[in-house]
Amino acid sequence: MELELRRLASIHGVDLPALAEELILSWDELREILRGPLFSVGARTHDHYALTRERLRDTINPNPACG
Repeated sequence: MELELRRLASIHGVDLPALAEELILSWDELREILRGPLFSVGARTHDHYALTRERLRDTINPNPACG
């Protein structure tokens, strides 16, 4: 997928590093935003499942025999 993205960017004249520099927050910008009361950063899962307690337990420990 990454190679295809780079290929398409090249065909269409898109400078991916410049685009990333323009759109992605720097660490300093993120720290500045976090100083305010309206923004927070937290952990998230890779997938967005609606987990029940049992399903969450099974996700954390999919093979109970292994501890």
